[in-house]
Amino acid sequence: MRCLILLLIVVMTSGCSIIGNLDQLFALKTYSAEKDAQRRQIERTNASYDKLKADYQAGRLVIGATATSIQDAYGLPILNIPHPDGTSHWLYRHDIWYKDTDKIYLFFNEQQQLTEIKLEEKSTGLPK
Repeated sequence: MRCLILLLIVVMTSGCSIIGNLDQLFALKTYSAEKDAQRRQIERTNASYDKLKADYQAGRLVIGATATSIQDAYGLPILNIPHPDGTSHWLYRHDIWYKDTDKIYLFFNEQQQLTEIKLEEKSTGLPK
């Protein structure tokens, strides 16, 4: 009988502990879900960059392509810098690696057509 009472006390007090911490448990669950979503976004961005680089190296990324077609194929760039004259340039790279990673710069004219492509490789740091 004593064991049963002791067991009931342990179960009841541990339940109160869980109920008392529901806000913290919910916050941890939300944080975990957000981290999973962030991880999936990083994986998508990195896969898009890898595809862009492979297409560039294979000659499938062509001068004259529209900014819209590039965005549709490879997603949003990491950085889009519009210039006052209507031109712009975009930066693509892996999502969270920004120092020691390859970068691709795309340059667009006033009609938002691709005019220049520069691959900056991490090994040299020099544009190609």
